[in-house]
Amino acid sequence: LFQFITISPDICTTTANTQGICYSATDCTNLQGTASGTCAAGFGVCCTFTRNCDSSTNVNGTLFQNPEYPSATTTAPGSCKLTVVPVNENICQIRLDLMEFTLAQPDENGVCADDFLQVTGGTTSIPTICGQNNLQHLYVNVSPGSGSVSINVDTSIPGAKWNISVTQIECSSPYRAPAGCLQYFTNTYGTIKSFNYDATTFSTTTTPTATTQLASQVYGACIKSQSGYCSVAYKKTSDMPNDFTFSMSGANVLPPGTTPPSSSGSVDCTADYVLIPMGTITDTNTPADRFCGLNFPNKVESSVQPFALYVVTDGTEAPNNDGSNVGFSIDYKMQTC
Repeated sequence: LFQFITISPDICTTTANTQGICYSATDCTNLQGTASGTCAAGFGVCCTFTRNCDSSTNVNGTLFQNPEYPSATTTAPGSCKLTVVPVNENICQIRLDLMEFTLAQPDENGVCADDFLQVTGGTTSIPTICGQNNLQHLYVNVSPGSGSVSINVDTSIPGAKWNISVTQIECSSPYRAPAGCLQYFTNTYGTIKSFNYDATTFSTTTTPTATTQLASQVYGACIKSQSGYCSVAYKKTSDMPNDFTFSMSGANVLPPGTTPPSSSGSVDCTADYVLIPMGTITDTNTPADRFCGLNFPNKVESSVQPFALYVVTDGTEAPNNDGSNVGFSIDYKMQTC
């Protein structure tokens, strides 16, 4: 007696911890994919598909990689594009997981001048990014049944390296992010980092120069609502003062033991800031929604849904003595009702 198993092409996790699509082993081979791990209770394989410059894909779970990957580029390929064609007419979002992503740093104004990632064809504006962004992710909203989305990595100097997982998300999928969310975090706790934030490149005694905050960033980082949780608490990842875990404006090095300055409110924070809707600084029970400067309160809590923090940076850093800002690393934790 033979039993036929129907395998639904759902999102799965590969052995390399990237996102793929569940297919039968035969379908994965026929689609010229690569099996990496199992799914569907062992009846299917987690399938990925590799693409390079000037190519297109109409299959889910595609990996967009630089020439010479897994090595960095030895020559600058210039514009390297992947065209993403919707797999069906019910696709509402495309998620990009930057599994590995190293491009040239921005210029002194925080502008991605030499290398950059640019996404076009969606219904919402996606900020241009560059620098060090391993394990970051982005959501691109698309109109169901519309045209393709273009992912362009443009490089002008050697040394670029990227491996981007491309996942198409149907309109009814539980993986779909709410409107206004460039990033979407689904665990009850985690860490939200600004683009090009890399804590390995600076210390508390040296003004950061290796990685800097990106200019012209306006986006939302959202947290999935969960049953039994009514608010979210935010704190900077490190408890150390003046360690550049939060550096949105006025970056400099202060004497040891000095508490770095911070600001909150719409009057002080007008150029570069993090916005937490209807936030409350819990130590003092003070309402505050905008945060900038070189420090972040011990804890800020908000019950506004969808749970989110918003990132805003202006178009230039250097004229405002903000060229050494590195951005932020903020931990979040959902609070029970």
